[in-house]
Parts: sequence; structure tokens; C-alpha cells
Amino acid sequence: MRIESLRIKHFRGVADATLGLDPGLTVLVGANNAGKTTVLDALKAVLTYRRGSTAFLDTDFRAERSNADVRDAKPIELILRIAPTEPPRFEPGELGRAFTASIDDEGHEYVCLALKAVYSDELRQIETTLVRLEVDGETGDPDGLGAFPWRDLMPFSAFGADRDLQRGMGARWSDWRRILSQVRPTPEVLEKVASQFEQGSKLLVDKTEKLGKIAQALRPVGEALGMPGADVKLSATPQDPAEILQNVMVRMKLSGAPRSFSADRHGHGTQGALLFGIYQLQIDWMLEGGQPGASPVLTIEEPEAHLHPTAQRAMAAEIRSLRGQVVASSHSPEFVDQVQGSVALLRSVRGATSIAVVEAQDRWIRDHSRAIFARCILLTEGFESLMLPLFARALGIDLHKVGIEVVNAGGQDKMPNIWQAFGPQGLGLPVVCIADADDEEALTRFLKVARTSPLPASQAEIIDALRRHNYFTCEYGEYLELELARCAAPSIDETLLDEDEKTIEDWRGKRRELPLKKRWRTKLQLEKIGDLQDNTVARAYLLATEKADGPYLVARLMTQGGTDDSLIPARFRAALERARDLARGDLNPR
Repeated sequence: MRIESLRIKHFRGVADATLGLDPGLTVLVGANNAGKTTVLDALKAVLTYRRGSTAFLDTDFRAERSNADVRDAKPIELILRIAPTEPPRFEPGELGRAFTASIDDEGHEYVCLALKAVYSDELRQIETTLVRLEVDGETGDPDGLGAFPWRDLMPFSAFGADRDLQRGMGARWSDWRRILSQVRPTPEVLEKVASQFEQGSKLLVDKTEKLGKIAQALRPVGEALGMPGADVKLSATPQDPAEILQNVMVRMKLSGAPRSFSADRHGHGTQGALLFGIYQLQIDWMLEGGQPGASPVLTIEEPEAHLHPTAQRAMAAEIRSLRGQVVASSHSPEFVDQVQGSVALLRSVRGATSIAVVEAQDRWIRDHSRAIFARCILLTEGFESLMLPLFARALGIDLHKVGIEVVNAGGQDKMPNIWQAFGPQGLGLPVVCIADADDEEALTRFLKVARTSPLPASQAEIIDALRRHNYFTCEYGEYLELELARCAAPSIDETLLDEDEKTIEDWRGKRRELPLKKRWRTKLQLEKIGDLQDNTVARAYLLATEKADGPYLVARLMTQGGTDDSLIPARFRAALERARDLARGDLNPR
């Protein structure tokens, strides 16, 4: 069996949201306080439930107003839908005698459990119950269940953000203790080890003067208690040889180091990686040694914590190889890059959390994984991405602080795909686009992807429809480069161009001397310039399009290093201001 979905109602910042879980790995991403930990805690509350346990605090109830009281709050409800590991049917006897599976419209079996929490005036405390839900949503057992019914079939483990090896290995019910409990040395081995320990202990006491003095000082204790002849000795040997196993710990010796150290003296990243390795070993032993049908569930907060980027990628590969279901929260594009499963973006808008899920294999998500963590995406077709940071600085917009990620699509034809992956139809992020208006086919395709109906008939209607989708472009048939050149012309210094590129006439003559491929590209550039005879504008255009760092140089000149916004083209200004307002939540994304 596996968890198909989790619905959360009135729990912390989540009013009502449903998360579908991947059979393997689901990664939760989003800004701080978006609700990622809430999802992990919700899973833990259901999967570890026992009647009488305290899973919730007063502050866990979602407040509808600033002075809300827990007595007036709506009940917390966490609904887990459990499906067969291999649909459409559970294995015979898998659910036990007390449960009968429901069947959905597609003929697939499932079971729903709901954990409910409400403040009881009678008991003057929070009361929780776990119930089975029928197909119609009614409770199948009003008295509730005593505990989560499939603890053995769905063993649950949780790794918090603080992965301390000493606590993680030393806890009574830790994975390490479970592993050691399965180790069975032969009596002969234990006897030999105990003998060697005893010899070592005797040598330690006999050859250490102060330890001998301690033993001598304690010998009169027996006589003082009326037990003459009692012998007091010091020993470093466990009384039961089997106890020696409980002291087995991990030591690590780094390459080139003179000695090894206990693993808990290494960095937090190393300690976390070891804990994951121990967990994987425990699960493997469990599945291979008696519970082959079990479906483990693991939650992890920020598995990439304390790891450098390359190690984050390696950790992602390790985690996606774990057996069972894994739900992890992450703030790392490096980690998300390696995910093979689902990515769930959590966003808190006006105090309510929303959840959108996409397949991590989506190439547009993978190619631009940094954008997942943005509050708004500013999507460009090419060179504009080099200029926008300087324009933003001149306008007093801190892209990083506001949460805007500038994405270079690498061509206007790719913009609809990226918009579809990240925008309203995908992760639900606000997306602002800025591009040329020279390709009617590309613009119309964007509107088709955006499901604009009916499609515009005229060029003017196309431009108007694009604006409604936060798509900023120039007048129909024009190029942003030309608009930029006209604005940039007053700031261009002639010394920035080569001697033979100072005039448009010289540049036209140079075209004849270029190789065929370069000549063809240059011809297209000339056609874009059209009938522009102003050499200053032409020089600005050439600088922005013909040199690798040209766009940055032009933006730097236009803004005097990011301090003056007077020459910034209107459409660039409008796109940046719209992105800023969307990132701050001042506007509803369209």
C-alpha cells in the first residue's frame, strides 16, 4: 500500500489544500513559512497516531481572525487516502479484517482515514480521533481507531532539520538500535571478547596508580554496611558481554588523516548522510528479513542542509533510491535538479497556503529549477536578461530581496513552454514576459497555450491580449533592440566600437567581406535596422547585438552604472514594475 494523497484542512496556515504524493519521491519547495513543515507534520500526526496522544497544540488551529480563540476555531482535519502499491487492487488480506476497500470511478480500490482534532469544552483540552471514511464521506466508526492500523506495513520515520548523529544513533528506538538488535554474535565470540575486555580492564586498573587508590579507598564500604569480606573492584568490562554491542559506534578516517574520529565529531552534512545510510540499511534489512510487503514512509526536512552543491546532487541520487515513499522539503535547486518524482510548490498568498504539483522530469522545470523558488518570474527571450538587473537597480528594485528570478528562455519559441510549466497552468507562479513583436506565429502560439478564447484576429488585438497575460512587447512587427537603441543612443560612446564599425555605412561595406554564414546573419541585422540613418542609433543597436557583453555595456551606459533610470525604455520599466508588484502580492496574477 502507499499514500495516494493528503488533504489538510484548518491546520496552521493551510485552510484547505490537497497534495498528491508520488509513489517514490515528492519534494516540497516554497518560501519560508509557506507550509512545507506543516505537510510533514501532518503526515507524522496521522501515521504515528495513538489514542490519547497529543499531536496538536492550540497554535496549530488555523486562526480566521487576529483575536481568535482555539474554542472557536474550526476543527483540524487531515485526510489520508491510501491506495494499493500496484493498482487497482490491494493484496488479499492486506487491509486486515476490519477494513473493506472503497472503489473509485476508475475501479481502483482505496481507503480513507481522517484524523480530526477539536477543542473539547468538557475535557478542557484538545481531543483527537482517527476515523475511517466511507465513500460518501461519512464516518465508518464514530468511536474512532485506537491507532494508525498499518504501522507494520507502513513504518514511518522522520528526519528533522537538526540531524545530530549522537542523538540519532543513541535514541532507544533509533534505526541504529534496531540494526544492532538484529546482530547475533555466537556465544564463542562473545566469550572471547569478554575475556579480552576483562584482561584489558585488569591491566588498566593494575597499571594506573590512581585507579588502584580508588579501589583501595572503597574496600571498607562493605565492612561499614555489615558485610565483612565483601570485595570491591573496579572494572571497565560490561557485566553482560552482549552489552558490548550497544557501544558499537561509527568512526571515520578521512583520506590522509593520521587517525579516525567518532562520526559525531564530523560536520553536520557528514552526520546527516550517515543517518540516511543507516536508515536505508534498516529498511533493507526489514524488507528482506520478514516484512517484504511493507511500504516505508520517510519525511525529511532539507536533506541538502550543510552540504556543498555537488554533494547536494549526490544526496538527491541517494534519497531517490530509497525504498518506499519519501516526502522531503528543500530550498536547493541543486537537489531539485536531480529529483525523479514530483515537485510540489507551496505558496502562502494572503495567509492561505496553496499547493501545485508538477512532474520533476518536466525539462523546463529541470532547466530552470532556480525559478521554482521565486515569488515571480521575469521571462525574456534572450539578451534582455543581461540588462534587466541593471535596469532594476536603477529603478530601486532589488530582484533578490523581492524574489524575482530572471529567466532567459533562449528564444521566443520556448517562452510558451516555460510559461506553461511555471505559470497558472503549472506551478501557479506569477510570470511576466518581455519579448519582440516580430514573430506573429510565436505570439499567437503563446496565446493558444494561455487558452485565450477567442483568439485575436488583428495584430492590435494580439498585442492587447498579450498585455492581459503580463506579456510586454513593442509595437507590432518591431524589435526591442530597436526600441532600446533609440533610448540608448544619447549615452553611447563612439570609442566603444571598433574603428571600422563607427558608421552604418562602414558596417554595410564590411558585410561583403564576411564568410557566408556570418554574412547571412549580418544581412538579417541590416534588415532589422531598416531605414535608420542615424549613425548614433545604429551604433547603439550594433553594440547591443554584435558584442557578447554588449547588452550589459549598453545597460551600464544608459543607467550610469545602475544609478539613473531616465533612459530605460518604457516596456522594460513596465515589465520590472509589474514583476515587483506581483512578487510582493500587490496584484493578482492574470
